[in-house]
Amino acid sequence: MRLSVITPIYNSAHLLFKLINALESDSDLIYEWIVVDSGSTDSSIATIMASCYNLRYKTKVIQQPKEGPYKAMNAGIEHASGEYIAIFNSDDYPLSGSLRQLHTDISRSFPDVYYGRVVSCNQIIGSRNFFHWSNFRMNNIHPATVVKKSVYHSIGLYDSSICIAADLDWYLRCKRVSSHLSIQYNQNYLVYYTPGGISSQSPQSFAGMLLILRKNLFSAPLSTLYSFLLYLWSLLLRSGFFKISYVPSPSHIYRHSTHIPSLSIVMATYNGAEYIHEQLSSILDQMSPNDELLIRDDFSNDATIFHITEAIQKTDMSVTLTVNSMNLGPSKTFELLINEAKNDIIVFSDQDDIWLGDRLGRIRYFSRSYTASVFNSIYVSVADVGSTFAICRPTRNIIRNIIKPSFIGCHIAIDRRYLQQFLPFPRSVYMYDMYLGIILSITKSVKFDSEPSMLYRRHDNVFTPSHSSLLNKVIWRFRYIVTIIFVLTRRWKGSFG
Repeated sequence: MRLSVITPIYNSAHLLFKLINALESDSDLIYEWIVVDSGSTDSSIATIMASCYNLRYKTKVIQQPKEGPYKAMNAGIEHASGEYIAIFNSDDYPLSGSLRQLHTDISRSFPDVYYGRVVSCNQIIGSRNFFHWSNFRMNNIHPATVVKKSVYHSIGLYDSSICIAADLDWYLRCKRVSSHLSIQYNQNYLVYYTPGGISSQSPQSFAGMLLILRKNLFSAPLSTLYSFLLYLWSLLLRSGFFKISYVPSPSHIYRHSTHIPSLSIVMATYNGAEYIHEQLSSILDQMSPNDELLIRDDFSNDATIFHITEAIQKTDMSVTLTVNSMNLGPSKTFELLINEAKNDIIVFSDQDDIWLGDRLGRIRYFSRSYTASVFNSIYVSVADVGSTFAICRPTRNIIRNIIKPSFIGCHIAIDRRYLQQFLPFPRSVYMYDMYLGIILSITKSVKFDSEPSMLYRRHDNVFTPSHSSLLNKVIWRFRYIVTIIFVLTRRWKGSFG
């Protein structure tokens, strides 16, 4: 199976590195990468050419006038010589292992259309049924959909006269001949998709939707009407006509804020050289000048410290590295980090995950309403090998958290003054996140963020005592419960939010 990857770009030099890294990691699965440039004036082309060395796939760069993203996509499709075509925008990228998974699946059954789910900083997109009502939305078609080139020949290319949402128009045309297409669904998350861009321009977007309505109303009336009504509803929400509580886009988070909370990101590291670079990059991209990243290495014996030092030298953000003189364990290391922190909110971080979208922006937004609370999110759980994706869902159920903890340290962002009530961590605490999780289960003002904002990586080298005997697990949980009762009794007169 020969896969052609198409990327339309325009002044995208600052966005391309994540896509390039993702493609390089699975370069043996890609037949060609076709980049269609619409007259960039920045270093986009130089960035792409610099990445072409030592790659297993060939790279084609097509330059054309700036005529919109869909003309660029069509040009890429016409020049593609692969059997299947995947289209990634410059700010989208396939998740770890997803290209290998789709390559394996397609090689077995050779469907006409192969698609999966999309995760973004605002939502999760993708239903099991390709023509399910939940898929009739703008901007959710091409990022996680691989199409046989012959399908484009039979259905047609994107209608470039629709400046916005031409992929939705193509999707509706595809529905007309759905009985003649073999479609395969992958329930896993395949692509990280960055929303916004030109689709946020309401006048152009509205004109595009009117054109789609006119073209497809009689051939696919229900789907077309649903798409149009959904779009109108999104315009009403955006206009503020209905006062509904929702998380705004990162660019609007601080528009009416009188105080922007500063964040202290605390990261304990130990032999994390293999993954630390990706995590640091995803964090530093989101930090503001008032934030600080505190890293304490727990006496690693690999190249972890070297990679951290290298990242510090390349950033202007406030990053502090401290090295323990001996191995203290994660709980004690995080306790030291908390005591060193100076900012309003403590944000816990593992060394081997990847933060998506504007995770720190969401934490700042929630902290405005929950000034003495804990901010929690649902994250995408990603296996290191085989790309087994799942959702990690923290819960308030204290019994469940005692039996099987649902809180993980890297899920927690907490007001520093509130957290100090529970320090120091008792000696009986080995894993601090289970201790905090049970405390948070009985804390009133905890905000659970329902949108994934992090790839939580599980692999063979993860530092979690999950292979202990049943007796040890029972003993640990008993000691936790006794410790927590003791701590809460001492602090009962304090404020619990």
